Amino acid sequence: MRDNAGIIVPRDYVYMNRGWVERNKPAGQIAHLLKLDPGLPETLMAKVDYGMRLDNDSLAHMREIEAQLKQSGKLTKPVDWSNFFLTDPLRAAAPAAVTLDAPK
Repeated sequence: MRDNAGIIVPRDYVYMNRGWVERNKPAGQIAHLLKLDPGLPETLMAKVDYGMRLDNDSLAHMREIEAQLKQSGKLTKPVDWSNFFLTDPLRAAAPAAVTLDAPK
């Protein structure tokens, strides 16, 4: 058994449409989609520890994805990195988790 050090760096990114999140309860939507009891996702979500950070590694990884999309012809317009990340919500909840230098 080996760990993933030096092999792969796992990353998960959260994309949310702010308007949708404000209009809908995501846990309720998950319950509906997975045909679960409506209270179960809320209970499970409360038991999981979510660690989030936004740093220069995050930007570098997203630029790798941009290059892949560009190479495959799937990037329809240039990415505006100066407006790509919405840092204020994470910074308000966990200021130390946001160490991203302003992208250009």
